[in-house]
Amino acid sequence: MPFLCFVFCCSCPLNVIVRKDNKIGLHGAQSLEALLKNHNLTTSVMRDRVYSPVVDKLLKTWPPRNDYAEQTDAMNMLLAGRLDFLIQLPLLALYQARAMGHADELIALPIKEDGEMELNRVMCPKNEWGRNVIAQINDVLSRERTKPYYRAIVEKWHDPASVDQIRMIYASSFLKTP
Repeated sequence: MPFLCFVFCCSCPLNVIVRKDNKIGLHGAQSLEALLKNHNLTTSVMRDRVYSPVVDKLLKTWPPRNDYAEQTDAMNMLLAGRLDFLIQLPLLALYQARAMGHADELIALPIKEDGEMELNRVMCPKNEWGRNVIAQINDVLSRERTKPYYRAIVEKWHDPASVDQIRMIYASSFLKTP
């Protein structure tokens, strides 16, 4: 039985996710180092997750006291005010908040130390099935990614700041990637 293939596209970097009504006054780009050093703030990270080289180094130096296994647990704690912030992709955090009935209650703040936009990859098993799936995805992307409705689909799931970033790199990077 073949494994599922994971397909991603252009995504914004990890952000600090907070409630819009956060009592800690976080707005604009944040230093993750400063947040992690602040013992008055509480966060949690996903158990055994690799975030990014920069973020992982900061987490190793100033590890949070808490970790979680399920994203919904962390989101519930953030929405209930038991966590001050999370480190997450805006796409995932804001989509999950919407799915949980809390649309527009969270904001994504850029992390000063880690702000690179990423072009994610397709991962499939290295067998005939995987090669066929990748070929089909490449075919669809080569035909559709230049069309306005495709970018609209990508943008639909991002917050306004992430949409601005996507628009900045869409033509210069994403469309030029083979």
